[in-house]
Amino acid sequence: MYDVDWADSLSREWVEQNVDLRSARLTDEDPQFNPRSTVKDKSAQWNGIEGMWRMDWQGVCAVLVRVPVLIAAPSEREWEYAINYPETRQYIEWFRAGYMAPPVSLMRNNAGELTYMNRRRWLAARAAGLRCWLACYWGLCH
Repeated sequence: MYDVDWADSLSREWVEQNVDLRSARLTDEDPQFNPRSTVKDKSAQWNGIEGMWRMDWQGVCAVLVRVPVLIAAPSEREWEYAINYPETRQYIEWFRAGYMAPPVSLMRNNAGELTYMNRRRWLAARAAGLRCWLACYWGLCH
């Protein structure tokens, strides 16, 4: 149910009426949820759920949606050496062990195509053979 098509169908009014924006803002501040955080140890591994909302400091909302890993590619293109970063290797190990890292950001570029941020997590998911995962979709409430 919580996928890109579902999120794209929502209006700003729906979000304002149905989402606890205070909790969404607190979620953005939580280093366990925020994709800008780089989690370093297993005790800090992330466990969000589909449909969880977050709102950044500018008031832009995002929702966790389930998507195929290969639905998009990262906008950052330095893949050849990024696959060898220690963080990327750690994410690969976690994914293979069944753990989930904090979610990547998924958005639409100016051409309307889906694109990921956080290339290390995407490279790790791809290398570990993940088919689907949760991504933070920022395609709403602009």
